[in-house]
Amino acid sequence: NIPACGEDCIFAIVYCPNAGCNIMSSKKRMPTHDDICAHKLISCPLECEDIVARMDIKKHTLKICPLRKVTCPFSKIGCCAVVLAKDLPHHVSDPTHLVLAVNHITKHETELSKMKEKMKYLEEENKVLDNLILSK
Repeated sequence: NIPACGEDCIFAIVYCPNAGCNIMSSKKRMPTHDDICAHKLISCPLECEDIVARMDIKKHTLKICPLRKVTCPFSKIGCCAVVLAKDLPHHVSDPTHLVLAVNHITKHETELSKMKEKMKYLEEENKVLDNLILSK
């Protein structure tokens, strides 16, 4: 502060206007700080109309924003859809997911049946081998 400079002086020290930020700077330098201030409220880059603190924008766009893209929770059983988070409830209600689930269960039942047959065969083979060992 320059003595007798006054509040209108570009060198007057001011606090950052963003709630939660305690930075003090000259009026001249405050716009530079404002451009990077973590506490500044900014519009969501995905244009969901939410206003979020700059420090929270990553969390918002990855976890909260209704306009973020999400993978269908049925992706592991064949649905390749990527939809907006806000549209996910409608998407998962599509009956084709039931068909995918039934096909997935049927496939696993077939595999389980084959494994049971293999296990039965191996148990029988094991008995034969045990008998051979015990007979010696």
